[in-house]
Amino acid sequence: MLLAACHEQRLTPEKLGQIFSRREYVTSGDGWAEARRRALLKVYLRQSNIPYNEVQQGIIERPNDKYRITSVIVPPVAGRTGGNPFTASLSLSREGNQQACDEKLIAVINKLPELRQRGNVVFSMDERCRTESLTARLAAEE
Repeated sequence: MLLAACHEQRLTPEKLGQIFSRREYVTSGDGWAEARRRALLKVYLRQSNIPYNEVQQGIIERPNDKYRITSVIVPPVAGRTGGNPFTASLSLSREGNQQACDEKLIAVINKLPELRQRGNVVFSMDERCRTESLTARLAAEE
């Protein structure tokens, strides 16, 4: 007799990086790849017992559009307030540097405990990946 059990696979930042490189997480055009990235990030946060909020905003240029800009906001650790939020992009790169963008995104996820000491960490679908600015911001946090 063969018994099989289904259980949620434990995610690590490294595993997230591997999954984000799969085709279904990098194809663009309809927004579903970005939604899958956001959903997987939330699974990781839940598994890691890191609280988060999801915030949806209308698109200013298209106020009657059914689509929204969704961000995942990780609050600072208890007792910490203030500071500028640290923003990282979950959006797909249009400049063809997706691998570099994902490396920086995983670096932010790895540094989440330290970044939360300063304030909110926002994983935005609105902000496009700019690896140079993200690298500079990560370096400034060290």
